[in-house]
Amino acid sequence: MRAARVVLRCGDALDVLSGVPAGSFQTVVTSPPYLGLRDYGIEGQYGLEETPDEYVKHLRILFSEVRRTLANDGTVWLNIADVYGRAFGRDKSLMGMPWRVALGLMDDGWIVRNEIVWEKSNAKPEPVRDRLSARHETLFLLSPHKRYRFDLDCIRQPVLPRDYSAAPTWAERKAAGEASRHGRGGLPSARTGAGLGAHPLGKNPGDVWTIPTVPYRGAHFATMPPRLAERCILATTRQVDTVLDPFVGSGTTVAVARLLGRHGYGIDLNPDYLALAAGRVRERINLDTTSVIRTC
Repeated sequence: MRAARVVLRCGDALDVLSGVPAGSFQTVVTSPPYLGLRDYGIEGQYGLEETPDEYVKHLRILFSEVRRTLANDGTVWLNIADVYGRAFGRDKSLMGMPWRVALGLMDDGWIVRNEIVWEKSNAKPEPVRDRLSARHETLFLLSPHKRYRFDLDCIRQPVLPRDYSAAPTWAERKAAGEASRHGRGGLPSARTGAGLGAHPLGKNPGDVWTIPTVPYRGAHFATMPPRLAERCILATTRQVDTVLDPFVGSGTTVAVARLLGRHGYGIDLNPDYLALAAGRVRERINLDTTSVIRTC
């Protein structure tokens, strides 16, 4: 097998992808700049549109070209966070940007297979007193076709047996006033704990992923944690496939792809970020290798 390679291209993603042959990529793992959140100082960047509708329009145009470059059984993992609308005349209100984008893509024929909640287990508290701190972002799994590559076995999680040794007995709970259910009620025996009838490779990880953010010393404001990219790539690619990130930033997606034996293709407007991405491809990124149940 040839060694995994990474290609990095500087330029607008739409322009670069227009020169890429159809069907080049198996999956896309990406996080576009969020609307109105940061100015990266590059002309033509996404995220500085004057209205939410313009932001959605630009992403829809880009993803029409992404769709052309996807394999017939390809997929897209799209990470978008919501924002508050102070700059758009809705000072206190969330703008619903993840689903605005998703609904626009649905109108273009994309199938939304999952809305995944990425829970940031180490999220920093926000200095707000009239609402709850935000601790999650949204990740969509999209496909242009009903049939697509998805290998659940590659991302199954171990099922741990339940420990009932410290639980009160049925007699003790009956004395405390617990009503009987299903005959004698009470807890199931140890034989009926987790694991009975479970898949031998583990359980489906579900649509809430608890993954901490990872500090990054480079000059980039927001980096995707390697564990997030790893799970997406393992579920939807083989080792011979190519993974695209049209907003490659610091290079997490392509670096993780290479470590997993996949080819990576990254695009960014900012040449400084491409230099960061090239450095990350060369460095060792820690992956949660326990999730790789078999060779995926």
